[in-house]
Amino acid sequence: MPSLEESAPIRGARDLSDRDMAALHLTQERLQGFLAGHGYERADVPVLERSDLYLRKLGSRVAARMFSITDQRGERLSMRPEFTGSVIRSYIRSAPSLPLPVRWQYCGPVFRDDEAGGPDVARQFTQLGVELIGAAGPRADAEVSAAACGGVDHLGLGSVRLIIGHSGIVPKLLEGMQLSDRVRMFLAGHLDLARQGVDGVNQLRAGLDEVRTRPGSPASGSDSGLDAGAGADTDLMPWLLGQGTTRTTGRRTTEEIVRRFRTKAQGTDNPAQVERALALVVALSAVQATPEVALARGRSIVQQFGLDPGALDELGASLESLQAFNIGSTSISVDLGLTRALGYYTGVVFEVFSDRFPKGPLGGGGRYDGLVRALGGDREVPALGYAFTVERLLEAADRPFPATQPEKTLVVPRVAAALTHAVRMVEAERMAGSVCLLELEDRSEEARRAYCAGAGIARMVLIDSDGTATKQTMDRTAGYAPAGAS
Repeated sequence: MPSLEESAPIRGARDLSDRDMAALHLTQERLQGFLAGHGYERADVPVLERSDLYLRKLGSRVAARMFSITDQRGERLSMRPEFTGSVIRSYIRSAPSLPLPVRWQYCGPVFRDDEAGGPDVARQFTQLGVELIGAAGPRADAEVSAAACGGVDHLGLGSVRLIIGHSGIVPKLLEGMQLSDRVRMFLAGHLDLARQGVDGVNQLRAGLDEVRTRPGSPASGSDSGLDAGAGADTDLMPWLLGQGTTRTTGRRTTEEIVRRFRTKAQGTDNPAQVERALALVVALSAVQATPEVALARGRSIVQQFGLDPGALDELGASLESLQAFNIGSTSISVDLGLTRALGYYTGVVFEVFSDRFPKGPLGGGGRYDGLVRALGGDREVPALGYAFTVERLLEAADRPFPATQPEKTLVVPRVAAALTHAVRMVEAERMAGSVCLLELEDRSEEARRAYCAGAGIARMVLIDSDGTATKQTMDRTAGYAPAGAS
């Protein structure tokens, strides 16, 4: 016989009662009604998708946590770890018939594993969010972030705080340094380490050393291909710049193209330049302040490193547009080191917090302009969105959102001959829109009253053989007794 422990749901999942589901659904309905007023139409996508859909752009941290299977035909499938990839796939399929911009909202369960997580870390949870597809620029950034803040405010979840950053600032600035692509990508993808003090910076530095000395890079001593020596590309470069291409070189000089080619192909990373890039990343990641102060500090840091501060302009424009939206008493701060676990973000990113939920953000999102093309679209389409974890919204509430509980009636045939009259009454009550239950077993008056109290039944109707009905109001303070108890 299974033990009580064996009958529990798996770690990271939970059973829901009718009351739990009512609170969850009411939260969803309130928020989805709010978003519908902003023009976001409901959409849904399958729970099960091809794994490749998520592996292309999610990033290693989320991709490693997917629940995946191989079906009978050998195809690798995964339960969705988030909605955006599936929504964009759906958009690509429908794109020719859709006028832009498209505003969609969604809600449903997502699944992520977490081996290191404790018993309280959810492996199944509910996401509710939006995707705005086909809108570029700061006005769209502002609408989506304002809708996120407005949704939390609409639910009455206390003081709302918006933290906003830009996932493209660091990669853009690193382009101004003579670094290999892999070093730039590693730095941009590990900003979270840069803000973890000395230990985090040391981990980041160790990772950079490993990236730089990986087999095939000059630092590893490889003598193959272009790494063979200083003059290994002497014959190749004239061909590339002359006979090998008919395209113009634009405003870049031949020397600049040669230097960029060497940096990309050879991965030639000067240790001093890597340290300089690391110092830039650490300095920017430490900037967390009000918009005016953060942007000023960011521009000062960038200028100190001799780089173009224009990378901050896009974030500044989005913040300026956000001032036009009514976001109530939401406080806004800028975090130049803000990152999101999903790997497809290219622009403004943000997270929304409430003072009633100290465990972390209620949700967040941002801009992902390259995702449509990456998932099979025939052109680049700007897009952005966000998602909330609905269970966190519920936890942030002072008390569970009260769902209106319908009054329940229990109809009891006193004798077998009263059953037909009792069934007719139950059917009539249900047709009238009431919740009406038929007593199915013979039990004592005491047991029946205890059942009504435990099941939230407000009244009981006793039916005699001639159809006479006697109504009784229930005392909800009595304890529960199982069916058949006496």
